[in-house]
Amino acid sequence: MFIPYFYISDYAQSRHMSSKAAFSVLSIMNAGSVFGRIAPAWLSDKIGCFNLLCPCAFLSGLTCLVFWMFGEGPISIIVFAALYGLLSGAIISVVNPCVSQISHMREIGTCIGPLYTLISVPGFGRHLGLV
Repeated sequence: MFIPYFYISDYAQSRHMSSKAAFSVLSIMNAGSVFGRIAPAWLSDKIGCFNLLCPCAFLSGLTCLVFWMFGEGPISIIVFAALYGLLSGAIISVVNPCVSQISHMREIGTCIGPLYTLISVPGFGRHLGLV
C-alpha cells in the first residue's frame, strides 16, 4: 500500500518531469490521503466499514494497474497520485473500525495488535535483503 508513496517522485522524474514537479506529485498524493482519511470515515457510518473497505482496496489496486503502469504523461501521473492518495487514505482510516466491528469491545486491542504486526512483516523484506 505504501510503495507508490515511496516511488512516485522517482517515477515522475523517470517520465521526464522536473524534480520540483515530481515532489509536488508526492504532495498531491498526501493531500489526497488527507481527504481519503476524513470523508470515508463519515461515509462508513452510512454504508458500513466493510462495504467501503472492499471497493477502496479493489480500486486502489486497479488504479495502480491502470494509471501507474500505463500512465506516461504528467497529467496521468497527477491523476494517479490524487486517486491513489484518496483510496489508500480510505483504507487506512477504515481498517480499525472494521476490526472493531468484528471483535468484542474488550478484545479490540488484542486484535488490532496482531493485525499491524502482520502488516509490518513485508516492511522487513528490504532490510533482510541487505544482510
